[in-house]
Amino acid sequence: MPDPASAPSPPAAERQVSTLGPPRHACHACGVCCSGWRVRLADESERERVRVQAALLGVADPIIDGELRQVDATCVFLGPDRLCRIHARFGEAEKPLSCQLFPRRSLRAEDGVRFGVDPGCTTTWRTFADGPEVSLWYIPTEHDEHRQPGPARVERHLISLARRPDMTLPRFAALLSDEDLPAPERFPLGLGTRLLDRLRGTIELLAHRDNGPRLIADLTPLIDLLRLLPPEPNRLAPERLPPLVFPAALDAFTLDLLQRTLFLRLGGHVLPPSAQALVVLAGALGAALATPDPARYGPALSAFSRVSRLDGFWARFAPDTATARWVATGERDD
Repeated sequence: MPDPASAPSPPAAERQVSTLGPPRHACHACGVCCSGWRVRLADESERERVRVQAALLGVADPIIDGELRQVDATCVFLGPDRLCRIHARFGEAEKPLSCQLFPRRSLRAEDGVRFGVDPGCTTTWRTFADGPEVSLWYIPTEHDEHRQPGPARVERHLISLARRPDMTLPRFAALLSDEDLPAPERFPLGLGTRLLDRLRGTIELLAHRDNGPRLIADLTPLIDLLRLLPPEPNRLAPERLPPLVFPAALDAFTLDLLQRTLFLRLGGHVLPPSAQALVVLAGALGAALATPDPARYGPALSAFSRVSRLDGFWARFAPDTATARWVATGERDD
């Protein structure tokens, strides 16, 4: 990780940085972060540095329209060993700045600068709880995500609920939907059925080739599950939902991912906090039904976190207010 001592000093207005507790992360060199994302280079000096590096590495045409060129939706500099060739040859500090920073993320909110680890890193499930702490060095941010007072209060309330020591994912889902739990550890059946019904409409986005083969591989268990669901909504009755018990490891990671999604306002330029929470619950339910093994569930949910931010995801999941209300409450407008 970049040396905090060499990082720029923040402007006075941005010296107060808030987090959701110690941000923890360790890179496991999986290479998935180099797949699907389009890396835009910061300025001409960075572009020129990349051109020189590419020439020394024997990489032709490294930049297209100001972005790192991709091959099969994967960065042209990613080697067969899943390691960055720039990093391996020249050192981490010579990579494009956005590559150095990921998965650290910051934004300007109405309460100041927020900093955290992006849950879209597909190995974050391994270190979110006890991994090494990420240094709070300044990340220049151009992202202004100010909310109106009402949605901001809802956001704080949802984060506070998710952080309660006695909170579980099924209990959080029940509170969000005002639905009774069939058992303390079971996901609410009505909400679960509606979430799965809406997820079927997102298969094309989840499996799109622009996500890259590595990201799609992590999403494959979820995609396969959704393709097996009955096509008619009335056949996806609550009693057909398999018993679902969230193991403690999945529960803790999912609630943490939910908090970070809300706190960092991932997709927040489109979705209000309650909608963000519904999307996370949908991904968690589908991933848990598809693969309760944490080693596959964790990457699947993080990969879902990335794809669910794409333009058009919400339009497929809940294209209008009536559908969104039905997903959340089960009530249909007359």
